[in-house]
Amino acid sequence: MTIPQAFAAALQHHQAGQLAEAEAIYRQILAADPHHAEALHHLGIIAHQVGQIDLAVELTRQAIALQPHAPEALSNLGIALFSRGQLDEAIATFRQAIAFKPDYPEAHSNLGNALREKGETAAAIAACRQAIALRPDFAGAYYNLGFALHAAGRPEEAIAACRQAIALRPDFA
Repeated sequence: MTIPQAFAAALQHHQAGQLAEAEAIYRQILAADPHHAEALHHLGIIAHQVGQIDLAVELTRQAIALQPHAPEALSNLGIALFSRGQLDEAIATFRQAIAFKPDYPEAHSNLGNALREKGETAAAIAACRQAIALRPDFAGAYYNLGFALHAAGRPEEAIAACRQAIALRPDFA
């Protein structure tokens, strides 16, 4: 099996929630090619998924060192930093991701969430609205917008945003 074939197989396992299988293949890829940025990045995602936040940050930073202009890796690093409570660094990282890929709705929504957590509600609302403008069916962005509007003391608008999130994804707990 070639490295691209192995990576495709690892992604299939990862997307199916078979994290141990995916991790094993990502590690096999790295044994053959220690500079495979995507394998490092995805190992970082798995680390975050299983609650190993420090390892997630470390692996994702290694991936970014190999591919510094990878917006998905930057956004995932921002998520891990947010999980560690490093809001300023998370915000800067989300902004980097957006600089490389301005039409990246997940990064805008994550930025909004981090800005809200920091108390910058006006900027948080603007970031979430940008995410929604880029992807109008993005339930997570409406959810984050609802929390930002609530934090800004705008409960009616917050309720409307949360209702929109539920309308888009009725199973969205």
